[in-house]
Amino acid sequence: MIRTLLRLVEPTAIYAAGDLSDPHGTHRKCLEILIHLFYDEKKKAEQDPSYKSLFPPEEKFFLYRGAWTEWEISMARVIVPLAPKTVNFKTQAILKHQSQKDGAKYLGDDKREFW
Repeated sequence: MIRTLLRLVEPTAIYAAGDLSDPHGTHRKCLEILIHLFYDEKKKAEQDPSYKSLFPPEEKFFLYRGAWTEWEISMARVIVPLAPKTVNFKTQAILKHQSQKDGAKYLGDDKREFW
């Protein structure tokens, strides 16, 4: 499904959750899928130089951390500013996911709203 989505979208950059301490394991599973797909694509490109990979160049593959282990600003390699309209769109998309409503179940000591 991810391969099909990437073919459809043709991303110029990929942002993936690199927060492997996510208590649900979702971030780890999603990253494992992307890494597997990345190496599969790399192998296909090595076997057939005319093969167009799904992935943008490696320097356009970014990991971010989520609510459980945020990076300090000083550790950022790239900062991507988002327009208010984009932030609103992202917030609405997050809130449509059932797990983001009515507080997260695994917040620990962090009392902020999860989204």
